[in-house]
Amino acid sequence: LKKGFDINAFGGVYAARVAYNRGLKHEGCHGIDLMRYLFGNFKNGYVCNYENYIVDNGVDNPTFCSYLSYEKCPHVFFVPVDGRVYSVFEIEIWTGAGKISLIDHGKVLEAIEVVEEKTYGNYNALNYTNPILIKTRLTRALLQLTTECVDYIKTGKEVSCTVDDAIAVHDVLNHIGVTK
Repeated sequence: LKKGFDINAFGGVYAARVAYNRGLKHEGCHGIDLMRYLFGNFKNGYVCNYENYIVDNGVDNPTFCSYLSYEKCPHVFFVPVDGRVYSVFEIEIWTGAGKISLIDHGKVLEAIEVVEEKTYGNYNALNYTNPILIKTRLTRALLQLTTECVDYIKTGKEVSCTVDDAIAVHDVLNHIGVTK
């Protein structure tokens, strides 16, 4: 996915939506990190409403509605869902080539292509009748983490996610006023 965005294989990126729960600092931070990984540095953002939030992971870690902007994606919306009801972490990305979604906590990638709209005509639409579904290897994430750590200790080989990445996420949280 990252390589595709890096070479502009999907056309321009218009917007993204991250549906999450269990706190912006606990679960939402993974979306912040992934958006930075895919779309470059954070540019600006804010919490949409500090008074209307969900407390589903303790009072020190609310689930906020937030709006962020990145170098290659001008509109990223973080949509809060109450984690006391069920767990969710889904990402939708709208591009010139269609819509790319990471569903089922990132275990499935769904691609929806752009097609000519045949019912009303004279415009294009997303082809929801024939989605492309690809299972990801996210279920192997802990094994990958362990392998990378062992390789780093043994050979000094770089790891995928560094302390600098964590600091960048913390900087975003500071910027939007979520951390002290």
